[in-house]
Amino acid sequence: MLEPRAADVRHFATSVFDPQQASAEEWRKALAYWRLRNEQDFPGEPWPSDADNMQNVRQHTPLQVVHRIFALDGRGGIVGSLNMSFRREGTPDYQAYAPFVDVWGGVLRHIGGKALPPC
Repeated sequence: MLEPRAADVRHFATSVFDPQQASAEEWRKALAYWRLRNEQDFPGEPWPSDADNMQNVRQHTPLQVVHRIFALDGRGGIVGSLNMSFRREGTPDYQAYAPFVDVWGGVLRHIGGKALPPC
C-alpha cells in the first residue's frame, strides 16, 4: 500500500437501488440496513414502519430525480449507501438548478474508515 495508515483492503461491490424495480429480497435488505443505520445514528429514537419507509422511498418527486447506490460486502449485505438528487429536466427553473446536486449517505459503524470502492 502506498499509504501506511490506509485501512485494510476489503472487497466491496456497488449496486443501484431502484425502488420501483426492487425485488422483495432487495427491499428486505434495504429496510434492514436503514433500520440499523437509524439505530446507530439515533439510538432509542422512534423509526417509521417498513411500510411507511417503502411508501416514502417509492414516492414520485415531481421536481427531483433521486438515485440510490448501496455498498455491498462480500456476502451481499448492505454496508453503506450513497444517495443523490438533482433537478428533474423539464421542470420549472431547471436551468437555474441544473448545476446543483444534493448528496447524502453513510456506512455502518463497523465499516467506518474502511476503504469503499469508488461509485
